[in-house]
Amino acid sequence: MIQINHQNARIKYLHNRLLRSSSQFVREHGTLMLTEATIEEKKLRKKSLFFQALWLVLAGLLFIIGLLLVAWAAGALYFDLPASAPVRNAAAIFWVVVAAVLGLFGGSRERVLILIAFAGILGWWLTLRPTQDADWQPDVAHLAYANIEGDQLTVHDIRNFDYRTATDFTPQYDTRVFNLTNLRGLDLFIDYWGSPYIAHPIASFDFGPQGHLCFSIEIRPQSRTTVLGAGRAVSQIRTHLHCRGCAGCHSAANQLQT
Repeated sequence: MIQINHQNARIKYLHNRLLRSSSQFVREHGTLMLTEATIEEKKLRKKSLFFQALWLVLAGLLFIIGLLLVAWAAGALYFDLPASAPVRNAAAIFWVVVAAVLGLFGGSRERVLILIAFAGILGWWLTLRPTQDADWQPDVAHLAYANIEGDQLTVHDIRNFDYRTATDFTPQYDTRVFNLTNLRGLDLFIDYWGSPYIAHPIASFDFGPQGHLCFSIEIRPQSRTTVLGAGRAVSQIRTHLHCRGCAGCHSAANQLQT
């Protein structure tokens, strides 16, 4: 009887020990699995944050590029559309408003429409070419031309304006004859436009007793042009000027140096 009780006690002891070992194993294994799950969750969260940041950067770049394209197209319409100033203003404003509304609040189809419209504006703009047949501003209304006979140079329509300011002047064009054998020297004028990095050179040829003849490469703005030098179809001319008219024009608005 004592031996049976002893065996039962031993079996019960082994059983309790086995239960404790199993519980400890389950706790340790469960803690390990929980730790691994936490690590994996952190990795996924880091990946998610990385892709979110990458998407924000790409979205920001696309937004800036789109903004620049819309602004460029608006400028193309404003400067180069062959229409009056009110029509050009209305076209540029209409384009900006429509592009902004469709781009910000529209879906993929609306954004594709914006790209198609931009491609149309770009294609039209690339077809523009400078012309010498237009309604020019008064100071560039006439083109100079020259004839050479031996050593004699005859220049027609030389600009010899009487400048009071850059926009207030009395137009006058002359015809002058120069003997090439009298050419003594060349002066170079540098016309600064408000910055030491933006300058316009003017060459002045000294013909001694026959005076000076200036050459300048300039844009030829049309009467409707409000910003000089803007646009794809801006024409250029080589102007011939009396030295007085040349210096008067440029020193009226800028700093002229030799």
